[in-house]
Amino acid sequence: MCHGPAGRGGAGAVLAENEKLADDEFLAMTTVHGFGYMPAFGDRLTNNDIAEIGTYIRNSWGNDYGALTTDQVREVR
Repeated sequence: MCHGPAGRGGAGAVLAENEKLADDEFLAMTTVHGFGYMPAFGDRLTNNDIAEIGTYIRNSWGNDYGALTTDQVREVR
């Protein structure tokens, strides 16, 4: 809901065609620890959950940045 059905934003940042998503550490860190208005999900989601969500985001709405791995998420915890 926060990022909109087409990833074009709303209460949250625009995810569609967002070059910041190419940075795996940025995406994992933001999802695990939160950033600005983005809440932290590290206490509610597993490394695998976050990796799967990150992979989806990195390859949707005009993005083509490949997978976010469980190991990459684990490194930022």
